[in-house]
Amino acid sequence: MYPKLRKFLLLVFLFVLIISYFLKNNYRTVDKIRPEVLQAPLQNTVDNNEPIKFSKDGFAYVLTPIAEYQIQALVVHRMDYRLFSIYNSDSVFPVDLCLVWGDNLENKSYQNKYLSFSQDSRFCFYKWRGEAVINPDSISNNHLIANDSKVLSVINNIKTSDQVLISGYLVNVEANKVGKVSDYDPSSFSLKSSLTRKDSGAGACEIIYINDIKIIQIGHPIWSFLFNFSFWVIVGLIFLNIFLVITEKRIYRPN
Repeated sequence: MYPKLRKFLLLVFLFVLIISYFLKNNYRTVDKIRPEVLQAPLQNTVDNNEPIKFSKDGFAYVLTPIAEYQIQALVVHRMDYRLFSIYNSDSVFPVDLCLVWGDNLENKSYQNKYLSFSQDSRFCFYKWRGEAVINPDSISNNHLIANDSKVLSVINNIKTSDQVLISGYLVNVEANKVGKVSDYDPSSFSLKSSLTRKDSGAGACEIIYINDIKIIQIGHPIWSFLFNFSFWVIVGLIFLNIFLVITEKRIYRPN
């Protein structure tokens, strides 16, 4: 493949990669809202609150189920806390999802250009200009507990703008050090899940031990495909260039 053509293709697919990255995550342009996500989350008394126990990355976890829980909602922000993480515990709570449902979707509040969402330090924040346009009782930040490879695989594929179904238990968490952890991890910690959608601030997040998780509607399937396709084409072109450079050096190496 000619050098100029390779360079041209690399620039084209890099451009597509950048554009598709932002467009595939744009929840404001999601128009097809499934009827299920207009409903409030389902929460029921737990039949069996026998603790769930497991160990991972230096901690022994004891999760106490306090309610059965199911939520179907639109993802308006996603934060992966494994990126640049300094805590071993982030492998069990890898991702937080900021979710919106109900009248916030039905009345198209989520599409308001003056409303925005962000996440940091295990909180979901929203802000707006002008008159308030969102019902705070139909938004939540969710700590997802992943102790299963299939669950983790789905979590890794969830994007902002997707509509998801999550079912499992709201749990309280106790964790104690049993092995090597990072210098930043405490020797033990405890967390309590919220049991209401009407609270806010510290302690208002739902902590979900997941039994089932699904992407029920991809936000922007075409842009998602173009992003993935462009990424792998760029990777292929980079390796092709490296291969050709090495090959040319061997061919033209002086005696």
